[in-house]
Amino acid sequence: MLPGFGRDFGERLEHVGKHFADLPSSMEKLAPDSQRILELKRHLQDARGVQRSLESLSNALRSCIPSLENQLSAALVREEYSKLPDEIFAIIFEFAGLDDLQTTISVSRVCRRFGALSLSIPRLWTTIRFKKDLYEDDLPIADALVYAERSRPAGLGLTVEFFCPQLIASRKIPIFIPIDSSTPFSNS
Repeated sequence: MLPGFGRDFGERLEHVGKHFADLPSSMEKLAPDSQRILELKRHLQDARGVQRSLESLSNALRSCIPSLENQLSAALVREEYSKLPDEIFAIIFEFAGLDDLQTTISVSRVCRRFGALSLSIPRLWTTIRFKKDLYEDDLPIADALVYAERSRPAGLGLTVEFFCPQLIASRKIPIFIPIDSSTPFSNS
């Protein structure tokens, strides 16, 4: 069926509804009881058949409507988000990613546009956390060097977290390192 069929279908259903609503009064006008009984049986059978069909239709609509709403919502979001300028996303990314490298990495992997945009915002890459405890792996040095290079124009903040299982405590040491273009990055 083509989009837009719902209006015609709705009008037909209203017509059928009016027909069934008028049946009880129109059946009173039939003269002989035997004829009336046959007609009543047929109308009752028709009404039950229509009721089953409408229940089936109602169930199908109940499952169809949320899916259509989700698809429409996703399409509208995609269309509207593509209209937003990169400057708006840059502001959002900065608020979402400050002091959280994992958020920055996740955002940069959403799509090519977000990846290119996040790479163009050095401030997103300025906080690198090295964390050593029983539950997390270390940030690999190679990755830290990549992130440090991305932060070059904005400076670099390192947070080194130490976890001491004997004390069941951790210590954080924040360090901010202003970096200029002559600062070398290497893991040697």
